[in-house]
Amino acid sequence: MLFSRNPVVAVTLTSLVLCSSAVAAKTKKERYELTDEEIGDRNRFWKHAVTEQSLIHDGVNHYHNIQGCIQNSMTEQELNDIATATSANRRARLMLEDEANGNVHLVVVENAIHPVHAKAVQSLASCVRTFLPHLYESRAMYKEMDLDEDPGLGGNCPTHLAPLVGVFLPEVIAEMDKTLNVAYEAAGWEQIVESDAAEEDWPRSGKLYPPSQVGIRASEHLTYSDFPTLSDHTDGDATCYTMNFAFSGPEDYEGGEFFIASNDLKKKRKYQHVKPNRYEAMVFLGGRYLHGVEEIKGGHREMFSTEFWPYPDAPFGSNLWSNFPGNMEQHIRACNLEALEGNTGPCKAEYSKATPFHDSIDEVVSKYGAKNKETTEQKPKSEGLAAADIPWKGVLSLRDFGPYPKPLDGINRAKADRERPNRVRPSELNPAKVILHDREGNLYDMDDFFYSAEEEPDFLIPKNLKVGQMEPIRWREDFSPVDGSDGETFVIGFPKELHEEFTKYIANNGMMQVAHRLLYKEKEFEPYEQRIYTLDDGERWTAMIQGTWDNDMIWLDPGDESAFESLLGVLRRGGFDKVLEQVGKTFDLDGLMIQGVGAIFISENHKTDNMHMDIPGSRGSFYNIIVPVHIPEGEVSMFKLADAEDDATGALKLDPNVGVVLGGESRHGTGECNYRKKEEFRLSFAIYVADIDDANVDLIASDSTSLWPTEGDTFWFQAQKGRLWTRDGKHSLQNDQGRLPLYIEDDSEECATMDKKKCMTDLKGLRLLCPKTCELYLEDDIYYAKYFPNSERRNISKPATCQEDANHPTCENSATA
Repeated sequence: MLFSRNPVVAVTLTSLVLCSSAVAAKTKKERYELTDEEIGDRNRFWKHAVTEQSLIHDGVNHYHNIQGCIQNSMTEQELNDIATATSANRRARLMLEDEANGNVHLVVVENAIHPVHAKAVQSLASCVRTFLPHLYESRAMYKEMDLDEDPGLGGNCPTHLAPLVGVFLPEVIAEMDKTLNVAYEAAGWEQIVESDAAEEDWPRSGKLYPPSQVGIRASEHLTYSDFPTLSDHTDGDATCYTMNFAFSGPEDYEGGEFFIASNDLKKKRKYQHVKPNRYEAMVFLGGRYLHGVEEIKGGHREMFSTEFWPYPDAPFGSNLWSNFPGNMEQHIRACNLEALEGNTGPCKAEYSKATPFHDSIDEVVSKYGAKNKETTEQKPKSEGLAAADIPWKGVLSLRDFGPYPKPLDGINRAKADRERPNRVRPSELNPAKVILHDREGNLYDMDDFFYSAEEEPDFLIPKNLKVGQMEPIRWREDFSPVDGSDGETFVIGFPKELHEEFTKYIANNGMMQVAHRLLYKEKEFEPYEQRIYTLDDGERWTAMIQGTWDNDMIWLDPGDESAFESLLGVLRRGGFDKVLEQVGKTFDLDGLMIQGVGAIFISENHKTDNMHMDIPGSRGSFYNIIVPVHIPEGEVSMFKLADAEDDATGALKLDPNVGVVLGGESRHGTGECNYRKKEEFRLSFAIYVADIDDANVDLIASDSTSLWPTEGDTFWFQAQKGRLWTRDGKHSLQNDQGRLPLYIEDDSEECATMDKKKCMTDLKGLRLLCPKTCELYLEDDIYYAKYFPNSERRNISKPATCQEDANHPTCENSATA
């Protein structure tokens, strides 16, 4: 936005007298303060453009040109959507606090603008550049400060859209107001409004007002093609709120982080950085806090920035060069006088073109000898030099009292820095205190709520999750969810009993000894080779390797229904019902069954090319819950995650008391490790859960990474549908009634006379043809007698044919009993 709105901080007696006398001249007793009634409606200076369909510049009406251009640049559906679309789930996801006074000075609002409204603003800006090219400029910061040369302060390239957004896109204005109100309420800025209101001697332009009492001072579509940076500045005391919508995402440009500084003048200012996601808005107290943009090292940064002030929307033809309180109050009085004299139409008074340092923008152009839209070569920024180093740039503002005085002669700290390159320069300290806002409105210090950057450098991982508490995994760099705002990658707090039960289970059945034998003693697996083992508790497990990854990972999976049910017992005793309930509610599912439980062992992995999805196409219906069980003493277990496009990868440390919840399309993989010297390995269980329905059962049953349940056995999945949790509360793991009856039969006559030892050797032949004889699935009488003797489901009889009763619970396409 506009830059040089903070003039002389008292550096000499002369400037002290200037500031104090100006303030004294504006005390309440001696000035005429405009009332709210005199200020009038927000749209008073442009509403006629809509009713009269008139937008005159240089004698030409451009209203229909702009309107037609917008219509031509968008599809018919998009034009219809402009009137009806609204951004869902608009909420504050991040708040930054000024350590000097404890006030929140910036709020990041996610889902702040609907994509179709963003495109409409982009179309409006393009049309304005076509038909009203004078409203676009390449704006160098040093020119607005009235400096003779550029010390490297940067700038930006605005297309001025005030009040054209209101004229052509009133729906966007309505959505902007909603976003402003979300930020206002989340930050608690009402307290500042009330405090300022009590200051009777303050001018209107120096106070904060609620969203209902502000208008648009400036609205700009911003790019940065001519400038690598934007040095620190404020937007002037008259600006109550600045709202920057991100039209580009963090992935679209390198560098370019927005920063905002504290207002503690007794100490070195502390800077905090934000890189917003696309369609998020940063709403901040732009008139009170220094802010800017770090160096943009590549890509395209695009913003839609609006400043709000306690006056009506600025009239057409004005911009931030001339929009200061003196000009607006003069215009309001002139227009009110016209109304008193009988003018019932648009105000005819001319809006002043005076700028802070000149009588008009034309004088600025004349001084620098170039049109505003022409770029000026940017000189390299001196090391350590910032706009705040210029002595006449401070935290006070004289914009309330008209144009600024010029800087005093001889004060040029930038020149002194260049002439004394070896002087000792105090180094900057940049600690950031980030305040987070949860769903219940509670505030959390980021350092208290999340592990530190030293502990978790890539992701924001909460320290103390309650049992069943789910939080999205976010990138530490920009606080965005790892796989986007609609991603399905979370962490969840486990009951302590879960780890205890798994530890006892693997100790009692000898699984750890089997894993050690497989990794260190037995012949290495061939790709896709599968073996079957009977553990100490008599349960059978199958073992295999993935086959293409360059590591020694081994998967152990239940070999039959008996082993599977023994694992469900572990989960039941470990309180896993709380996990299932939260997963079901978080993803708004109808019901959950456990599709499989696999033990994953690994001792060595040196490469990261194992990033993968579990079941492409299963979004919203299939989830993988990682349960870390054994990590070698003194070691860590790293787990890798990637964004949806697999462009960025990070790692987190697995914790036995915290699970990682992955959607079927969440990209993940195994982190580097090497426990071979100790003959050790790590173990995690992957618990696969699914919300089965007729549309997805074939996809989920097609998983082929284990021998059981048998690939394509949809009848077993249908019998498990909604077994362990349902939305209506009728089914849960704790009150499990078991699956539906299967009425299992063999598929070959040879099964009746075969040697049952072949069930352990012919794993992909007779074992699959003879599921009853090989006991892949238990006969119903045995199943219910062993696990659920009192289950109501054991009494469900199979109909003669499913053609006679297609809705019977034992038929493949039936609903859940």
